[in-house]
Amino acid sequence: MKKFLLTTAALALLSTAAHAGEPTVLFSNNNWKTFYYAENGAGEPMCVMSAMWLWPNKIMGTAMVKWQPSLGLFMHISKSNWSIPTGESVPLSISFDRGMRDGSGLVMEDQKYGSTIQVNVNEDVVGFLEDFGNAKEMTVSFDSGTEKPWIITMVGSGKARAVFDKCVSYIRDNAPTQPGMQLSRPAPTQRMPDFGGI
Repeated sequence: MKKFLLTTAALALLSTAAHAGEPTVLFSNNNWKTFYYAENGAGEPMCVMSAMWLWPNKIMGTAMVKWQPSLGLFMHISKSNWSIPTGESVPLSISFDRGMRDGSGLVMEDQKYGSTIQVNVNEDVVGFLEDFGNAKEMTVSFDSGTEKPWIITMVGSGKARAVFDKCVSYIRDNAPTQPGMQLSRPAPTQRMPDFGGI
């Protein structure tokens, strides 16, 4: 089944993807990791699920699912040898086992990963996280250019997603209740809650 509910991220918000500080690892197996950032480059808390792998010649690929209050749910997809102009729109498809979602993402420059495609995900409509947690494989297909489809194993994605959900709930539960207030963050001496990770 094909869904058309991935949306292109606003170019003005791409700079918010940079990370600040060290993350807290909430879950890790050989494939997927879930992290919590008390503050990212935009000064917001953020939850991240990520997978990394190497191709020949030490070329690194990454797929990350992220959530932060101002953007909601979005993905970052990168390959260390890409050199794509910043702001270019890249059409792609993401499929979990049998279901496919078409969309496009804007290219941003990430200090750590190089050319990175950012795609916003409408989390409330498409069931993206449920599909992510239940899948055996995720395939990322690029509708233009010469990049071949990526097939990513999803072993451990169910647990990574469950911990990610707890992380997002934690951030939402600590959000301000009045307009104009900053998001509350754990104080440096405050112990982090147990998100259910390892």
